[in-house]
Amino acid sequence: MSRKPSDGTYNVGYGKPPRASRFKPGQSGNPRGRPKEVKSINDVLQKRLHTKIKVQENGRSKQITLLEVIIGRLLKRAAEGDNRSITIVLNQVRLLKEVEEGRADMATPERDREVLEEFARMMGGSLDDLLSDAEERPDA
Repeated sequence: MSRKPSDGTYNVGYGKPPRASRFKPGQSGNPRGRPKEVKSINDVLQKRLHTKIKVQENGRSKQITLLEVIIGRLLKRAAEGDNRSITIVLNQVRLLKEVEEGRADMATPERDREVLEEFARMMGGSLDDLLSDAEERPDA
C-alpha cells in the first residue's frame, strides 16, 4: 500500500499521472472515436443487391430484393429471344452445375485418393511411395 505524504503533496509515478495531465470530467481520451470500417466492394454490392424495393407485378405492389428484380428481367429478356441474355443465363446455369458437381466430387475420400494417385504418377512413383516418404519426414 502506498503511503500518502503528510505535507499534502502528490507523488507522481507509475499509474499516477500528474493531476494537470489527467482527463477532465466529460473529456474523452479518444475524441474522434474508433475509425469506421472500410467496406469492400463485395460488401457494398451484397448489401445493395439484398435491399428490398417496391415493384408492380400483375397490378399488385410488392417488395422484392434488387437481385430478384435483376434476375427476373434477365430471364424475361432471355425468354423474349435476346441472344446476349440467353448466353448469360446458360453460362450461369453451366457454372452452377459445375460448382454443385465439383462439391460432390471433392467431398468424397475416393476422389481425394484419385487426385493423390494422379499426383504420384506425375512425380514418377506410386501413392504408397508418396505416403511412405511423408511418414518418414513428419516435418514436411
